[in-house]
Amino acid sequence: MALIARRYITSDRYNPSKKRSSKQKAHLISLNSKTHTEKENNPNFGNTTPRPVTRTQNELAVQQEKAITYERRYRTKTRANEKARDILATEAASTFSLKEKAEALGVEVEGDVSQRSIRRMVTEGGIAAETQLVDEITHARGVTLSGDGTTHKNINYQSHHVTLTLPDGQTATRLAGILHEVNHTSETQLQGWKHQANEMYSTYNDVMGGHNTADIRDFAPKVKGMLTDHAEDQKKLTEGGYQQWDLLSPDERQLHFSKAIRQLRMTFGEKEFASLSSAEKEAVDFFNGVDGPVLLMNKDNSAAASAGSSVAKDWAVQVSTGGGQKTLDLAGSVFRHKDDKKGQHDSLQYYLETELGFTSQWPDTSNTRYHSHGDAACEYLVHKSWYMQFLEIVLFKKESRTHTNMEQNCLIADVDLVFGPSASHETATLDGALDTWVRFCGEFTAGGVIDKSSAAQREMAYMKTTNDDNEGALGTVRTSLRRAPHMSLSHLNSRFMYKKNMTGTYIQNFLRPGAQKRLLKKACAVDTRGDERKRRVAQANYDKERVRKNKQLDVRRKERRDAAEAKLTAVVPRLTLAEVEKLRVDKINLQIQWHR
Repeated sequence: MALIARRYITSDRYNPSKKRSSKQKAHLISLNSKTHTEKENNPNFGNTTPRPVTRTQNELAVQQEKAITYERRYRTKTRANEKARDILATEAASTFSLKEKAEALGVEVEGDVSQRSIRRMVTEGGIAAETQLVDEITHARGVTLSGDGTTHKNINYQSHHVTLTLPDGQTATRLAGILHEVNHTSETQLQGWKHQANEMYSTYNDVMGGHNTADIRDFAPKVKGMLTDHAEDQKKLTEGGYQQWDLLSPDERQLHFSKAIRQLRMTFGEKEFASLSSAEKEAVDFFNGVDGPVLLMNKDNSAAASAGSSVAKDWAVQVSTGGGQKTLDLAGSVFRHKDDKKGQHDSLQYYLETELGFTSQWPDTSNTRYHSHGDAACEYLVHKSWYMQFLEIVLFKKESRTHTNMEQNCLIADVDLVFGPSASHETATLDGALDTWVRFCGEFTAGGVIDKSSAAQREMAYMKTTNDDNEGALGTVRTSLRRAPHMSLSHLNSRFMYKKNMTGTYIQNFLRPGAQKRLLKKACAVDTRGDERKRRVAQANYDKERVRKNKQLDVRRKERRDAAEAKLTAVVPRLTLAEVEKLRVDKINLQIQWHR
């Protein structure tokens, strides 16, 4: 139905010379019949005597019919566009998907919809979604922002969501768009939020008209908080960087100071250990007591540790790790690799279904998923014997009858070797994670912002417990661009926002006919301004500028190295104590550097 309506409403305006419908033919036959009867009964019929020009009843009827036809066309176009957008929001943006829907409903489809018309309809949905979001922000009691980033084909993408606290106390989360950003710094992310907010408010004002405008300056006071994943760039975006040090409480400053002191002690401790003799190092190592978890080396480090020089062996041991998390990461790479062309995948599922009577998918430890390693630990401990037997099958299926290095690491069946012989739930600690947990809980400290806030304020700053909305959106970006590599980001945003934000319902209930007409006009302007090319050019220009700055930095570094080398070359070595005692500190340092 959407296709038929679209084809009808996009045709030329009313033209009498075109083929008439049966209704029009019947109307003309009636007019001819009335004319013939009038000619027989009126002797003066056909008299060419001039008379005053007046609008006959027939002319008025034709004019009225034209007005009704135009209004009917507009309403039909609006309904057709809504139906088409609903279809395109869930299906591939093509005439084929529209035809499938129409044929499933038993509707005969005539002709095709051009790709340009499809793109325009999708763009209209995206503009309506931006209008909806500003409208909801304007009426909300408070909003919180959230975001996350990823890369796809070496390009940064940033997801943005807005969580609204509505006047009735209910909450709703809306997608504010996925942006292509030239880098992943906090400054760029902040500019991305500013750009997106300006774009949405500009769209809203263009669609609603001059009588119902929104001011971008009202957006910042509505924002009551930001949900982050505690990454460095997200923390800096929220806190504003190092200038926030002066705003920290004495306890928070002491915490950061203590952490720095511990790091300094570790650094100088390693230097002191390196200066010890071999016997002293062995004594210290023996004093440390029980061996830790077995090291799970990669292929290169394993070869270096077994046949390399002492230096290579020490380095291989130093950079290799072990423990439960490493084991689970390796198992995830074997049983459920993020690249579906690698790893065991379905063959493992067929084996488990045969042996256990059901399939058991290995948790997605190859990607960042909440609690994935905890789930993998449970899977490992419960079904470990079955996974070991499966690896034996993998071994004997090969012509070489050998395991890969990764498979060999996964064959460690002794839990003591994985976690260490002294591992126990009673002796488990959070070493290395304590500082992170303190940082996580720092916002809840006594006297902090949350502690001093009222119930109403906390309600306005509602946040979800996880960042799944943004992580899921970024996953959709990757899968969508994998299926349709040439899809524009604006097209993807329009489809995704229209569907997730339920914009179709908003259009039907809140967007008046006048606003819908302006929405169509706005879509024409957006469709021709070349946003996709602009973002590609911006990325290329940023890369060029970064290369230029890095080259300048390399030149300055080389100049400093050359100056330092020239300074050392000019040093005359002092080999006696009497000569050294006459030197100043800076000269002594040069002597030390020369002897090194």
